[in-house]
Amino acid sequence: MTIKALQAWREPLAGDWRERLAEVVTTLAADREADAGPLRRLAAMRLGDGERMWLRRALKGLRTHAEPPRGFRAFRLLLVSNRTLSFLAGDLEAAGAARGLMIEAVEADYDAVAALALDAAKLPPHGAFDAVLLLVDAEFFPASGDLADVEAERASLAGERERLEAIIAGLARKCRAPVLTATIPVAENHWTSADLAIAGTTARRLQFLNAAIVELAQERRTVVFDLACLAARIGGFAFFDPARFHLAKTPFSFGASPVVADALASLFAAMTGRAGRVLALDLDNTLWGGVVADDGVSGITLGQGSPEGEAFLDFQRRAAELRRRGVALAVCSKNLEEIAREPFRSHPDMLLRESDIAAFVANFDDKATNLARIARALDLDVSSIVFFDDNPAERERVRSSLPWAMVPEPGDDPAEFGRTLLASGYFEHLQITAEDTNRAAAYHARAEARTLRDSVSDYGEYLTSLGMEMVIAPFDAIGRARIAQLVQKSNQFNLTTKRYGEPDIEAIEHDAARIAWQIRLKDRFADHGLICVVIADKGAKQWRIDSWIMSCRVLERGVEIATMAELVARARHEGATALIGEYRPTARNALVRDFYPKLGFAPAPSDDPDGFVYVLDLANASFPQTMMSVVTAPKA
Repeated sequence: MTIKALQAWREPLAGDWRERLAEVVTTLAADREADAGPLRRLAAMRLGDGERMWLRRALKGLRTHAEPPRGFRAFRLLLVSNRTLSFLAGDLEAAGAARGLMIEAVEADYDAVAALALDAAKLPPHGAFDAVLLLVDAEFFPASGDLADVEAERASLAGERERLEAIIAGLARKCRAPVLTATIPVAENHWTSADLAIAGTTARRLQFLNAAIVELAQERRTVVFDLACLAARIGGFAFFDPARFHLAKTPFSFGASPVVADALASLFAAMTGRAGRVLALDLDNTLWGGVVADDGVSGITLGQGSPEGEAFLDFQRRAAELRRRGVALAVCSKNLEEIAREPFRSHPDMLLRESDIAAFVANFDDKATNLARIARALDLDVSSIVFFDDNPAERERVRSSLPWAMVPEPGDDPAEFGRTLLASGYFEHLQITAEDTNRAAAYHARAEARTLRDSVSDYGEYLTSLGMEMVIAPFDAIGRARIAQLVQKSNQFNLTTKRYGEPDIEAIEHDAARIAWQIRLKDRFADHGLICVVIADKGAKQWRIDSWIMSCRVLERGVEIATMAELVARARHEGATALIGEYRPTARNALVRDFYPKLGFAPAPSDDPDGFVYVLDLANASFPQTMMSVVTAPKA
């Protein structure tokens, strides 16, 4: 793919883009409660160098406020490299805005990687960081020794791996943030086809180091940023720029920088819960060629026998792969429902079946309305939906009405659909857990539970019919990754929005002075997995809730009531007389503004101008019965 092709998923640039940007920025500056979705949409258009510059200026003005615009999240990144990355910092700001992120990229001192990581006297730049990017090139790991000397190579590579591990661990420890380690592109160091088989070559050395980065990621000691793969997609001659390297020591070309920035921003979006969770698909001329209502099932183009039919089948394979990774699939079609369902039921070459679709909406309402229905059925926000439709009028309708929905440009050729969807980065994710792979089935079950809820008049009867079981267990190594994921991503049901990475979670796990609970829920439709995290500090007479995070997909089921009842019982048992709770308002957590008052907490004085404190007298605390069984694991 060329650099241009890797940006083809973006909406074409509006002719009045600068005027619209100025209008949106003026509105947001005057009204901090105004929704910033239109800003995200403008940032996701096909920007040139001039537009990126204008956008960065606009974002700089908006960053003067304490809170980012409503719907956006601040993200502070430390760039650590043996090369110059200042040019990437600007592109990251523009790329982040397309993902709803206000990225501030801070560059560490040039070529001070080892010193920053390993020298106790060398301090990182001031302030907290959400992540650290470690990006070094081949010269950071120079080849040594003679070619074909296997023993010398083995000893050298072992030493370089130890050095890499120490640098990653040092950066994580000093910055108290996850370290993203970029794999190293090999192309410019690959002299012959035999290089990977010859001991001592640079290409072979970099392949070993990239494999080491992957292994460290599997052990959850770093997060992989696969720059080598991205360079291969772009192509070595476009990715590398020898003239710029010798002039300014840049590790890749200025032309490649927006693509690298976009790939990084999509990874940050995954880290903060802003990646796509649902792929909502049009049908006619999107999943198959032709119009099923006019052509009939036998007349649509799909499957082997024609290039176009194979292209549509390939796109279905891509969708099926996303479902395998936990993404829910939905249908959003202007059609009669029975006609729309028929290819899923009877076409012999149809790869996707009805059972693969979590929400099937086919009618003649506008698609923005139907996407909102899909979001409600799955208990998700529309910002979690990626809408894929070949019709430009439908895309424009959705973008205008639902500016937080993600709407890539499919292109005119169905053979490009899968490639375009991949290039968008909307489904970027971190290392997959078992719960992630089960998520698509859980969304499907959620839609079934919604149908049941709508059919039952008494809500208590509905909750009883679910047969819910809640399990409270202490933090452990098995759940650590998912706990950190929930803490990092959750914004709405998050009372203090404190962010803890896996090293922090591990430390809390072993802190006897803290309560650290992971809470799981299952019902007769699905196992919802880990849906709540509670961290509390145990004092002699007063316990203080540090963090309370819950997945919004289990709202209104009584999970928070049952959890609070268990926490109060535990505090009483250990001699506490009061429980302290804190709420720090943000642009996205208004949902829990009244969380503590609703559970009987009274307002208390606070020294924090940005937060509210509440206290519960444990002697008089009581809670209504919930329609679930509660199991407390040992040591919880």
